[in-house]
Amino acid sequence: AICTGFSLFFQPQVSAVEQKIIGAEALLRWKNLKGSMVAPMEFIPILEETKLIIPVGKWIFAEAVRVCKRWREVIPEFHVSINMSYEQVKDLSFKKFLADCLQRYEMPPEAIILELTESKIVADWSFVNKQFDEFRQQGLAIAMDDFGTGYSSLASLKYLSCDIVKIDRE
Repeated sequence: AICTGFSLFFQPQVSAVEQKIIGAEALLRWKNLKGSMVAPMEFIPILEETKLIIPVGKWIFAEAVRVCKRWREVIPEFHVSINMSYEQVKDLSFKKFLADCLQRYEMPPEAIILELTESKIVADWSFVNKQFDEFRQQGLAIAMDDFGTGYSSLASLKYLSCDIVKIDRE
C-alpha cells in the first residue's frame, strides 16, 4: 500500500474568544520501517518530486474528511484544514476527487479549508488563482500558509484569490 507508515495527526484550532476547539489542521506524519518518525521536511519534498504526493494527498484528504465527520457529531461547526501540494493544484482531476469524497462522506464543503504553502509556488499565479476560484466555487475555503517565505510580498496580497492568509512567523 502506498500509504504504509503514514498517519495523520490533528493539531487543534481554538477560538480565543469562545475558548473552545473549532477545528484542527491535519498533519501528515511518517514512521519508517525501523519505527523512527521522519520529519516532514525530509519526506514531503520526495513525495512532491516523485509525484507520489498525488495518491498520498488523496489519502490525506479522504482520511481528514472521515475524521472531521466524526468530530462534527460532537462539535457541529468543526472544520479541518488540509495541506495541499502545488502538484495537487496542477492535477486537474483532484477537484473531482474532492467533490466525490465530500459526497461519499456526506460532508458540507465549508467544513474543509485547503492550505497551500506560498513558498512552493514558483510559477503562474493566474493559473493558481483560477484553480483556487474553482475550489471556492465548490464551497471550499482556501488558505495561503507560510505567506512571505517564498516569492510574494505583502503587496501581492491584492492579487491572491484566497480566504485566509497565514503569515510566516519569520
